[in-house]
Amino acid sequence: MNKAKQSADPEETPDIVPKYPLTGKAAEEDYQKQLALLEQQNKTRLEQAQGGKSSNSSTQNTDRRT
Repeated sequence: MNKAKQSADPEETPDIVPKYPLTGKAAEEDYQKQLALLEQQNKTRLEQAQGGKSSNSSTQNTDRRT
């Protein structure tokens, strides 16, 4: 059977090929941009998985003191 018509997995990113070869400084800048993007995406996913709670535990549960 042909599986080409399956919907794309939202977790997968298609291979992105630059229009021209990146070398030296341009490649390093592109790499840093990709790392920053991945870091932001992971942070967003983590926050969504935690139900939008802040990761700063020192501000949580302060109103439960008796």
